[in-house]
Amino acid sequence: MANTTTTGIRKRITVVSAGADSVARIHPAVDERAVHGFDPWRRSEHAVTAATGPPRPITGIEKSTGQVVEIDPADIISVPLHDADGKTIGVLFPSKPKDVQNFVPWASMRDRTSDEYIRPAYERIPASRSAAATYYLGPFIDAPWAREVRRTGIPPIYVIAHANSRSYTVRVPTKSSLEIMYLDGPSHSGAIAVNPYVLRAMEGNEFGTLVPVSCSPAREHGSSTGQFAAEYLINEAEMDRNIHLPTGLMFPGWDEASGQSWLGAETVVTETGLHLPQFDSYWGSPFASEDRP
Repeated sequence: MANTTTTGIRKRITVVSAGADSVARIHPAVDERAVHGFDPWRRSEHAVTAATGPPRPITGIEKSTGQVVEIDPADIISVPLHDADGKTIGVLFPSKPKDVQNFVPWASMRDRTSDEYIRPAYERIPASRSAAATYYLGPFIDAPWAREVRRTGIPPIYVIAHANSRSYTVRVPTKSSLEIMYLDGPSHSGAIAVNPYVLRAMEGNEFGTLVPVSCSPAREHGSSTGQFAAEYLINEAEMDRNIHLPTGLMFPGWDEASGQSWLGAETVVTETGLHLPQFDSYWGSPFASEDRP
C-alpha cells in the first residue's frame, strides 16, 4: 500500500492511509482512553428507526475461514466521530489496532478542512522498481461536496472503513475472538443505515452529504463495491443524500499544533495532462442540481 511524504513534515503531523491492506503510520501515539473514553471494541447499541426498522442480518466473508456468515449489523464494531465541539459527525468502523488513534483525532480538529476541500495526492515515480510508492500532497482544491456544505452550512457525514474495490473490512466479535469480516457494498450499506452514530449525525442534517473515507471503493466504475453501496443507500435505505466515493487511495492527516486536519485523494494525471476524477458522485439529494460542482 502507498506511503505519503510531505516536504518538511514534522513529527506531530500524522498521515495515514484508509486502504483495506494498508499499515497506518502514527506520529505520535495517542492514548485511546483519552481520545474516546470507552472501549472501542464493545458491542454497539441497537438502532431502531421508523425508516429502517430493526437491524436486519447481513452477510459477510470471514477472513479466517473464507466462509460466508450471517452478521447482526449491531454487532459490528463502530466508534463515533466527534467534531471539536463534541457533535457526532459520523462513524469509524475500525479493523486495525491503530484506527481509533488515527481517525478520531482527525475528525476532532478545530480546522477540519475536509468539510470543503481536499488535497490532490500525486504519486512520485520510484527510483527503482523495488522501491515502495510514495505520494506528495498538492494545494487544497474544492471537494465535490463543497457547494452543498456552503449552501447548508452543515458539514458532511463521514463514514470511515478500510476498503478496496471488492469489499469493505470490519471487525465483529465472536465467542472466541474479534474476527475480520469482508462486506460487499449492500451489506456494508445495511450496517451504515442502522448505525446509531450515523443516525445521530443525521439529526438536523436531513439531506446532508455522505462522505465515505475509504481507499478505492469506486476504483472500478460500473462494478465496484462502492457503487453497489451508494445505490443501496439511496434506493433501498432511502437516504436522500449525495454520496461521494473515492476512486483511489485516501490520505487523511492532522496537525496537533495548528488544529488542522485534511483529506488527501489520489490523483491520476494522464499523459496529456488530464486529471482523472478523484471521486465517483451519486446525486441522491433533492437539491442535487444546486450541489453539483
